Amino acid sequence: MEKVFLAIGFFDGVHKGHLRLLYKAMSEARLINCKTAVFTFNDDFFRTRNIPTKLIDLSFEKEEKLKNIGIDYVYFASPTVSFLNMTVNDFHNFLLTHFNLAGVVVGSDFRYGKNAQNSANELADFLSLKNITTFIEPLFKINNAKVSSETIRTLINNGKIEEANQLLYRKYSINGTVIKGRGEGRKYGIKTANIEVSYEKVLPSPGVYLTKTYINNDQTMNSLTHIGPCPTFNYYKHTIETFITNFNKDIYGKTIRIEFIKKIRENIKFENKMELKKQIEEDLKHIINLN
Repeated sequence: MEKVFLAIGFFDGVHKGHLRLLYKAMSEARLINCKTAVFTFNDDFFRTRNIPTKLIDLSFEKEEKLKNIGIDYVYFASPTVSFLNMTVNDFHNFLLTHFNLAGVVVGSDFRYGKNAQNSANELADFLSLKNITTFIEPLFKINNAKVSSETIRTLINNGKIEEANQLLYRKYSINGTVIKGRGEGRKYGIKTANIEVSYEKVLPSPGVYLTKTYINNDQTMNSLTHIGPCPTFNYYKHTIETFITNFNKDIYGKTIRIEFIKKIRENIKFENKMELKKQIEEDLKHIINLN
């Protein structure tokens, strides 16, 4: 079994606080010429345990980010009955059985064991008996406020994308499949891609956002994304529609990634469809200065 320096945590969103843990694991691994690994938790933890929290990153998004940072291996725990009922000793044995540990990095708020009864210090005490070093990273704060996934979810949910992006490793984005829409925009020369996104994903508040759209991960285009109902058309189901500039290809059924830059206006009901078209033309001026 290959020796690894292991970082443990949820890592939802992979924010700047998480980066301190990850970079610590990577720097320690380089010193002893071993690999890095992350032990984290998959989407099923939220789905099967009925946790109401929406996720910044789904499992595949989290893994992609972690590997992009430079983590060699990413391991996901599933919420099996045996895992959820692990005692402290069970968890200790699990770590020693499943990983050849060169060392471990956790945050100071890390808890483990059934009902989260044990702390990071207790894990460090146990691992020290096995001659395994544990690094406990202090909470990362900006302006004396803890940087947390919960805070970032709230910012995203409130449409405060610029503030959320300042705390994230990479700008907030969603991955979704392009589906058939109502075709209203096409009638007015405004062709949009309608996106279907996992219900487990945290979404920004209704409004219009300046975005970048990634197609096949190798084609990046400036775009505007509307989230929410379409009251001008008396359509009140929440939708996600993206208008991609200078683009006219058929992408139905494709998965695209939309990266959010900032919110440019609230969702508005216009007097008529031509007023909406005029507003969209104004909205598009925001793209001119987007690099």
